[in-house]
Amino acid sequence: MLTGTLANMVDTARKMDPTISYACGFVSGMQKILPKDVDPACDTDPEGNVELAGNETESIQLLIYAFEQDLEKTAVEVGPVVSADGKSVSSGITVQASPVGFVKTGQPPYEVKYVGWYPDPILDFLRLFDIKQGDVQPVWIRVRTQPGFPAGDYHCDLTVKPANAAPYKIDLNMHVWGFDVPEERHLRTAMSLYDSFLAKAYGTETDEMRMKYEDFFLDYRINPDNIYRASPPKIDDLERWDKLGLNAFNLIYVQAIKDMKPGEPYPEEELKKVFDNLDSIIPQLKEKGLYEKAYLYGFDEINSDTFFAMKDAMEKIKTRYPDLCLMTTAFDASYGEDTKIDAIDAWVPLTPSYDKDRADRARARGKQVWWYICCEPVAPYANWFIEYDAIDTRSLMGMQTAKYEPDGFLYYAMMRWPHTTKPITDGPYTDWPPVSFEDFNGDGSIACAGPDGPLATIRLENIRDGIEDYEYFRLLREEIKRLKAVQGNAADDALKQAEDALIIGDDVVESTTKFSKDPNVILAKRRQVAEAILAARKVK
Repeated sequence: MLTGTLANMVDTARKMDPTISYACGFVSGMQKILPKDVDPACDTDPEGNVELAGNETESIQLLIYAFEQDLEKTAVEVGPVVSADGKSVSSGITVQASPVGFVKTGQPPYEVKYVGWYPDPILDFLRLFDIKQGDVQPVWIRVRTQPGFPAGDYHCDLTVKPANAAPYKIDLNMHVWGFDVPEERHLRTAMSLYDSFLAKAYGTETDEMRMKYEDFFLDYRINPDNIYRASPPKIDDLERWDKLGLNAFNLIYVQAIKDMKPGEPYPEEELKKVFDNLDSIIPQLKEKGLYEKAYLYGFDEINSDTFFAMKDAMEKIKTRYPDLCLMTTAFDASYGEDTKIDAIDAWVPLTPSYDKDRADRARARGKQVWWYICCEPVAPYANWFIEYDAIDTRSLMGMQTAKYEPDGFLYYAMMRWPHTTKPITDGPYTDWPPVSFEDFNGDGSIACAGPDGPLATIRLENIRDGIEDYEYFRLLREEIKRLKAVQGNAADDALKQAEDALIIGDDVVESTTKFSKDPNVILAKRRQVAEAILAARKVK
């Protein structure tokens, strides 16, 4: 006998139509809904509700539960968007419906509640799909607005149309706030694409496909970078990326040399290679106006026995290029304070090692402190593993970033596909191998290869959603700064509302190990910030 969410979905559907053989309902994009074996641990809504700003993408999921029969060649059709007064809206807002695909996990080296089929890739290419009796099929609904899109309430119908069952129409409501997410990206990212793996999926790596993936990640507010690059990026690529929102890029990686003894300086012949590359590219970057976005990454995750060599190399680079940002993930918990390593401009600790008080002291010395994740940390910290809750990803990139204020986010790989031999061409159950690093599922693999280009994952969607949440707080901080210079009761009231909204309480994020798992809490905080921005902008 059915209980819980699925039973409630059936009851709701049967009240509408006693003869219906499947049920539909909406859940947040911050949920992961498994197709079988595990009942969804969340309630569904009979109507979809999405709130967003201009120049933003926000998502929700439509669940289709085939409780009585197989559903064949199912489509989800999106009706026209209409405004509150019933007028058709032909431009400036789009609604897209795509089935979520499933990947089959094995047992990873971290604790998980379930091993088997998990939702991950979003199959934009798949217009018709089958649903087996007893399965739950999520459909990813993206709402996207262009800059300057008018504030107000909008609506469209979604129609589920199986070939062998009656259609089911369901409402999607959209509220657009009267401000835009900025075109300029304020959260800097240092993430390697690993585009060399394109050849594993497609048989060869072409410039056309590589650029398609680079542009795709830029659309998700992620720099198409390579923190381990052996040679500088091409100027033509940088100029193209710059037009699409680039805000940081690595010039070259300075490799820690194996088997160096403590106290041994960095080899001069290796340093010469670094200088040859820098001397070639930096004048071009300055000429093109790109130099201020450049950084140099080196000495990945080294321990103290290599600190002397890092200090030696980075000081010499800093002497020649004093205004070049030098970045590392070296394991120095003091961010250079105790070790007296002053040449490093940007320290990047793992999220568990991020200490805001120390970070603020480092910033007082003119330093940056970013943070990062990789195959660690594991729960209760947030990470991007396929099995982890989708809300973890959004919280990390949005609410946690806004609360603890790292200067940027680093991640080692976005498309590390060691076991991939072909793109995803079918679904919803796919043969895409989720194992990406040792036995970790999804680590370093945040997008999938589709028939003609990249496919987003639920995790990537939540990365962008979180970054956009962070931009809300940036906008609010700007309004607070402006209001402090304005006199009058209206300004005072708006300032208090804004300062209250800026506080991220323990109900949202208590720490990097204790944060809300309730999507409604995230959405309520977003709404509070949005309303404070709008109230502030009424004060001139």
